[in-house]
Formats: sequence, structure tokens, C-alpha cells
Amino acid sequence: MRFCTKDVENPEKKWMVFDGPVDAVWIENMNTVLDDNKKLCLSNGEIIKMTTQMVMMFEVDDLSQASPATVSRCGMVFLETQQLGWDPLIISFTNQIPEAIKGFKDYITTNLLWLINVALAWAQKKGKFYVHNSDMIMVDNSLKILQTFFRAFKEVEGKEIRIPKDFELMAGNMCLFSVVWGIGGSLEENSRKVFSELVAKMIT
Repeated sequence: MRFCTKDVENPEKKWMVFDGPVDAVWIENMNTVLDDNKKLCLSNGEIIKMTTQMVMMFEVDDLSQASPATVSRCGMVFLETQQLGWDPLIISFTNQIPEAIKGFKDYITTNLLWLINVALAWAQKKGKFYVHNSDMIMVDNSLKILQTFFRAFKEVEGKEIRIPKDFELMAGNMCLFSVVWGIGGSLEENSRKVFSELVAKMIT
């Protein structure tokens, strides 16, 4: 901390990574560093103020010994995809769909979970990629494609939103199209053909 604060002329970021286990006592002593003051107060009375180039990061196994106050002071809490899974992406997405089609939220969620679950399982086990993507990236790509369809139903001042009578069928096709390209679009040519056959079996 002392070394980084003295190197003020260097504009490059200075990262301080704490990768040890969280201890209930010392983590509470970091509160003044993590809040807006950004000052480390030592027991000998010395105060070290962080510069704008300094970034502090904690890389720990768990937060069982950290209080909610400490966690809330961190700008972001990153969770490994293996622990979190991709389901929260679907839930977050469907919670933010346009108000006009909120009545179809459960139907859209069910379709997405079913399609993505089967498509991802096949792609990761049997598919070949030009550049390998994680589950999260492929699910996110699918949701971004689907979002472009849903923009037509977003409320805009002076615009009347009309929901087609067969919107449920449309929504199912939108989900299917998005998953096919969001996941299948990452596959190499030969894998795409087999993936296409899988999708055909799923919808017949």
C-alpha cells in the first residue's frame, strides 16, 4: 500500500489482491478502505490513502466470516459459473421483458429452460467449436437475440402496443430461433448439421 501510494506519476492501475481466507476481525478493519474514504487506518495511527490508480480485490473461497456491511462495500461480487449456473440469467431476463407481454413470462421461461438445457448439454458433450464458449456466454447470446424480438413490444410514448392472438406460438418460435443461433451458431459446420437434426427432433 505504501509503495503504490508513492508511485503517483505512473498512470497505470495498481492491483492489490487479497487471496487469503476472510477473518472476521481483519476484514472489519478494512471497512474504511472499502468505503468512500479509501483510507487504511493502521493500529500505530498511520493512515494510508488509496490513489485513483489503486484497485483492491478480494479473491476468497467464501464469505461466511464477512458481514453484509463488508460485502456491500465491494463494488462487485463475482461467483464462479459452476457455482451459480446459467438459470439466474434466464430469471433475470424474463423479469425484465416488456410489460405488454408479462402475461407470457412463465411460458417464455419454461420454453427457454427446456430448449437451452437440451441444446447446451448436447453442444458441450458432442459439439465442436471454432472457439470454445462457456455456457454463460452462449446463454447470454441467446437472450440478446431474443431481446431484439421483444423490443417490438416495448412501451413507447405515442405508440400502441398490439399483441397478436397467436403470440404464444410466436414466442415459442422466437425462443427456438434465439437458442438455435445463440448456441448452434458457435458450432463448427459439421456439428451444426447434427445439431439441426437434434432441434428438429425436439420440436416434432
